[in-house]
Amino acid sequence: MATVLPNRPIAWAALASRYWLLIAGIVLMVVPTLISLARGPWSSESGVHGPIVLATGGWLIGRRIAEIQKYQRPGNTLLALVGLALAIPAYAFGRAFDFISIEVAAVMLTLIATAYAYLGPVVIRMLWFP
Repeated sequence: MATVLPNRPIAWAALASRYWLLIAGIVLMVVPTLISLARGPWSSESGVHGPIVLATGGWLIGRRIAEIQKYQRPGNTLLALVGLALAIPAYAFGRAFDFISIEVAAVMLTLIATAYAYLGPVVIRMLWFP
């Protein structure tokens, strides 16, 4: 059973001012991919559950913010850079040639590599499901 930790307030403005370039880069990758998903797979009957799954994953991560703050330790920078070196060209390929599955996988790898670099392996293992 998980222990409940008191929530420390997150200074979102301080985070945004410190990591603005990182946030801008992630937004520039994620937003076009979400638009492509909304116009493509998520608009069909077989993919209509996609936004629900995404929102549920975000909710599962959000409710563990206190644990994330407690266990965060920077990860291995070299390993994170290897992940980004694989993800960014794959994203460009998937986006350029309209392979949504490659594009989404590259965005996920980018987010995981970035989270690993800033939060560390303990948090990544903790959040493997969402």
